[in-house]
Amino acid sequence: MFSLLNMRSIGTPANPDRDDRDSDERILHAALELFGQNGFDGTSVRAIAAQAEVSAALIIHHFGSKEGLRAECDTFVSERLTRDRSEMENPARVQEGIEAWLREPTRYRVLLDYTARMLLDGGEAGTALFDRMFQDTRTLVTEYAAGGLMRPVEDPDMVAMLLTTQGLSTLVFQRHIARAFAGTAGGGPDSGSGDGDGDEGLTPEILRRMVLPTIDLYTHGLYRDDSILTATRAALSGAAGEAEPGTPEQATGPPGPGHASVTPPHSARPAPTPEETS
Repeated sequence: MFSLLNMRSIGTPANPDRDDRDSDERILHAALELFGQNGFDGTSVRAIAAQAEVSAALIIHHFGSKEGLRAECDTFVSERLTRDRSEMENPARVQEGIEAWLREPTRYRVLLDYTARMLLDGGEAGTALFDRMFQDTRTLVTEYAAGGLMRPVEDPDMVAMLLTTQGLSTLVFQRHIARAFAGTAGGGPDSGSGDGDGDEGLTPEILRRMVLPTIDLYTHGLYRDDSILTATRAALSGAAGEAEPGTPEQATGPPGPGHASVTPPHSARPAPTPEETS
């Protein structure tokens, strides 16, 4: 969801160099939709032409090949997956973006499906898209921490990676989410409403239900105190200590995570004195 909040409008750009840009836009949208639904290999130029109501020859004329059309789709999607960072610093613009998502979710459905397909299919386009989103998120984490919008974190790179992958997981698993919450807006895995096949994806009801808990989780966190964090730090510190046996701290420190017992092994104990054996 963090990644989705940074997404720009899906409005198709006009090409001023082509008089027949309307047909170009129809072709691009048809390709985005069919590639997203069926994958690149499962989509033919003829199917795209039929969807766009143009001839297959026109597609080849404008884009060179199916591969050229996919490259155009990749560029279109990548340019819209990250909005200007200044917009996220303006609460009013954030509100506008969320309202647009909730008001016209089907407008973004094609983009979401295509993005998920790019990431799942792999290849250079999917790799480049993921890398770009990670780097943009890394920049956001750094700039927001510097500006006071986010609290500083110990490992910005890993936090950015977690935000990126967690945000994109919503796209990758959107049909599973839809299946689990099918039926009613208040449905869920335990409500007996998960009988759908999930083909509807992220419906307006699911999106509306998802937004507030996501932002609440990012804003307030999950645990009531830092006891779990403290225990995790101790466990990691102990694991690091155990990786370096024989250090002075381990040999003399008290028993516990990361410390060797102060009791020497049986073979290393001194021989008993006569008084001890009597």
